[in-house]
Amino acid sequence: MSTAVEQLSSTQVGAFYDRLGAYFATVYGGESNIHFGYWDDAADSAGPREAQDRLTRMALAALDLSEGGWLLDVGCGTGGPARLAATESGCSVAGVTVSRTQVERAHREAARAGLAGRVRVQYADAMQLPFPDGSFDAVWALESVSASPPTTARLSCGTARADRTPSTTGAPTPSWSSTSSPSRAPTT
Repeated sequence: MSTAVEQLSSTQVGAFYDRLGAYFATVYGGESNIHFGYWDDAADSAGPREAQDRLTRMALAALDLSEGGWLLDVGCGTGGPARLAATESGCSVAGVTVSRTQVERAHREAARAGLAGRVRVQYADAMQLPFPDGSFDAVWALESVSASPPTTARLSCGTARADRTPSTTGAPTPSWSSTSSPSRAPTT
């Protein structure tokens, strides 16, 4: 029995999300989030969207972000968590995704929310981040690590490089890191 896992290219992963966007919107309860939620216990009656936003808020609370800070959202999907982070903390967010459909949707939703200047999503491979060292105050990857190659060391090194100072990263799902360095806008 073979245990080899086929490694998909970033183009293949992007095509997967492009094709299945409507399906994920149905499964995850809307197009804002493509990640799991957090329920307090079996009796918690929160719907998927509320539980997803709860998980996003938990990740946001673990970061030291405020107005003027920059967050890198690795595998940002359609930008729901990025918009929530920008709205609730006042930070700006640069998101990367390998899905062109998600980039388009994220731009539309950011504009609709009045966040086009603070939530910027671009087509980019998380394994080859297009940002200079020290561009961000914090980095998170809400369940996007599972779409990374089997050895995620390159992803960890890339996000650490983009982070302003060396930091630690939590568990892959979700993962986040934070620094307390002064903020400046990332450039591409």
